[in-house]
Amino acid sequence: GRDDVFADKQFDAIVVDLSVEVRSNARIISGNNHSFKSFAISVLDSIAARYDTFGVRQIDIVTDFYFELSVKSGTRAKRGTSSRYIFKPDDVIPDDFEDLLNNSDFKADLNKLFCQDDILTNWAWQGDFCVTDGDSVIERMTKNYSKRKILFQPGIKSFEEADNRILLHIRDLIQLRMKTKILIRTVDSDVIVLLTSFFLQFIEYDENVLISVDFGTGDTRKMVSINTIYHFVGEGESLGLMFFHAFTGSDSTSFIFKKGKQSLFDAWMKSSHKDELTMVFQFLSWIPDLPRIKTYFPIICRFILDLYGCKTNSETLDEFRLRLFKNSSKTNMRELPPTSRSLFLHVL
Repeated sequence: GRDDVFADKQFDAIVVDLSVEVRSNARIISGNNHSFKSFAISVLDSIAARYDTFGVRQIDIVTDFYFELSVKSGTRAKRGTSSRYIFKPDDVIPDDFEDLLNNSDFKADLNKLFCQDDILTNWAWQGDFCVTDGDSVIERMTKNYSKRKILFQPGIKSFEEADNRILLHIRDLIQLRMKTKILIRTVDSDVIVLLTSFFLQFIEYDENVLISVDFGTGDTRKMVSINTIYHFVGEGESLGLMFFHAFTGSDSTSFIFKKGKQSLFDAWMKSSHKDELTMVFQFLSWIPDLPRIKTYFPIICRFILDLYGCKTNSETLDEFRLRLFKNSSKTNMRELPPTSRSLFLHVL
């Protein structure tokens, strides 16, 4: 990895998505007779070694937390079919360890291992740390700080994915720890979308907040400044990003065929109804109730009509779809715009 990419940077705190570090280290330990316990300690030590030179005195480690009944269950099942593997801390890691990481139950058990006292007490890191797993918050403080109570309001256990849980950690670091230079370690672009969406809240806590992301792996690893993205995109557009991100396709939502995020984002920015669209995206990002969806649905239909090149304001989405079907020589029905009914369900 390009560890020199942040060589000249200084941060107050680091928030690390544990799954990123586990997967990157999993490629190294294959066939080395590591126990699960020694692997966990080596992962934590590698985090400390990488970020110790940045002036950091606080490391937060965030894990995924899996609900028994979850909208993400189908997505996770597609990532792998390995069966659950029961292990003890001193067991040797098997050769198919990387495949096992596709099993949610195994990952949940592995996350719990990282939170055990005998693992954390053997961690070489000498600064403050906070590790969250499920509704557990394990921390060490070298100063007389107050407890990380924000993590329980409304409760970190309400969130499954690490990308959502990271937001609570950041809020806590800013408000309770007075940290203003925060680095996030992730490979998930969803995190960048969420950080940009919530950035207005962060600067309301402290106007001097600087949030950066250590993003990617290997030669593609880079520094991403959320401050820069927020100011480039704009306040209004940033507040509408959450709905836009889900609407254009994510882990648990479908996408419009052959219409990627970039093309839809360009259509949004260039729309003659941009201000109106931005307002709708804001409301559906933060207050997505059924009455508002019904009220704003015609504006979303207009956005889709513009996306597919409709030049008249007199046609409905279904009428335009029918005209394209009659006049087109294409045989792939997926290239047609969605029906109004399917689009409404998609917005829901």
